[in-house]
Amino acid sequence: LHRLLSSVSDRSVKSEITSISDPLGKATALAGKTYVKEGTEEAGFIAQEVEGVFDIAVSEMEELKGLSYQSFHALWAESIKELKSENDRLRARLDDLESKV
Repeated sequence: LHRLLSSVSDRSVKSEITSISDPLGKATALAGKTYVKEGTEEAGFIAQEVEGVFDIAVSEMEELKGLSYQSFHALWAESIKELKSENDRLRARLDDLESKV
């Protein structure tokens, strides 16, 4: 089962590795939706709405557009790190202000 849920992610098979630019901006530009697809209620994104925001996750599937939800994991991780950095900066500022009171 583990092998079925894993994909090769070794550095040796990757090239042109870059950081995701403005991850928090991209994450906040995306709008999660609920919808019914083939009779089943689901939650996710609309591929056409992801285009232009996080193109790397969008693919063409015959005449339809698809999304690689795995691509979003890196976006979420980088967004969380950006938020933590901002939180740490604000916490330090608050501590500094409180020490002056």
